Order: sequence, then C-alpha cells, then structure tokens
Amino acid sequence: MSLRTISRFQLSRIPVTFDSKVFTPMSSILASLRTLSEEDQELLYQAPAIVTVLVAGADQHIDHREQALAQKLVNYRTFTADSVLHDYYEEANSRFEGSLQELMAAWSPETGQRAMSQLLEEVGDVLLQLPEEHAGALKESLRSFAKKVAEVDGGFLHMGGISAAERNVIDLRELDVE
Repeated sequence: MSLRTISRFQLSRIPVTFDSKVFTPMSSILASLRTLSEEDQELLYQAPAIVTVLVAGADQHIDHREQALAQKLVNYRTFTADSVLHDYYEEANSRFEGSLQELMAAWSPETGQRAMSQLLEEVGDVLLQLPEEHAGALKESLRSFAKKVAEVDGGFLHMGGISAAERNVIDLRELDVE
C-alpha cells in the first residue's frame, strides 16, 4: 500500500517510537486515562450518562426521548467528536446503556439532582489529573452534549428549546472544580 492510499485515520493508528516508548497519535487520551485508578477511569466513562441524568432530570422528570437521544449522541461522538476524544467515546459508548440504567435506578426527584451534581464534581476532580488538552476537550464535549440533551424536551411544543430548569444545569459548572 502506498503512502497516498493510507487515510488520516489509518495514520493516526500507526504506533510511533520515541526513546523506546511507543506513542499512538490521536489516541493519547487513552494513555492519559490509563494513568488513573480504575475507579477514576470508570467515573470518566460514566460522565455522558451522569450528564444525561443531570440535564434530563432537571425538570424533575426523565423523558425516554432524552435517554434515546443521549444514547445516539454517545454513539455519534465516536466519530464526530474532537478526534482526540474518539477512543474515549468508543469506550463510553460501550458502557453507556448500563451506566445510564444504573444511575436512573438511583435517581429520584428529591435527591437525584444533588447526587448527579456531586458525581459531576468528582468528574471535575478527576479531569484535573489529565493533561489540559484532554480535560479541556472532554469538558467542551460534555457541555455540548448537555445542550443537545436539553434541547430534546424543552421549549414550546418540545421543539428545540431549553426549559428554564435545564438551562440552569447545561453549563456543567461542576466540572470547573479548582
């Protein structure tokens, strides 16, 4: 195969050796995640489900349309997110449904929002352990994810608007722990 026929995706997967260490370009977020404890890795992979429950539950009711869209979004992000996050979303996608069901089972209108906010603060704490480029890309992606989930059920006749309750949570301030 000539170099001209190798796609950008294929090039991004070719291991490169520097000083006896192997690096895989554009998938370095996985290398960064591997430096975390298994518990912290799991928490980061649950982040899209946490955001889904936080935003969808902001109006005290989690609609099945919000859940369905969130599932599709996580899948789409495996190829539409910032390229540095593709591998992250591949793994998050494989765990999403189970994570969402687990979080929904624990959610209640009385305490659910507080619990999800606390989990998101923990995500923010873990993000501090990642290189800024990875943490920043993931924060930005989760915020746009939150906005898309909010748009499903809010507004006039559920047509792309965002309800006031959801508007209060979509900025995901909890991620900005310092």
